Amino acid sequence: MGLAIAGELARRGCTVRAYDVTEFARARADAMLRALVAEHVDCGRLAKREAAALLRRVSVAPSLDDAVRGATLAVESVPEDAAVKVGTFARLGAACRAAGGAAEE
Repeated sequence: MGLAIAGELARRGCTVRAYDVTEFARARADAMLRALVAEHVDCGRLAKREAAALLRRVSVAPSLDDAVRGATLAVESVPEDAAVKVGTFARLGAACRAAGGAAEE
């Protein structure tokens, strides 16, 4: 779901920095996004020029701190598990505060 959110935001012109907790997941997300964009080009839903611009707006950050630095919006997409959500929001709030942004509790 996070990949779909990132792709849709990028499609609408936003600059997106995605993040996942493992290097494997980050590399997989990047590869999947590129494959989905290529598929959209192949079936005529997206022009090659638009696809290239979209991909320039998306990057996969190596850390949560890097992902939120300078961001105006942070979106989480983690499993619907209370412990996972609580931990994610704690780390996200800390990263936002460290980046100089406001993090509402």
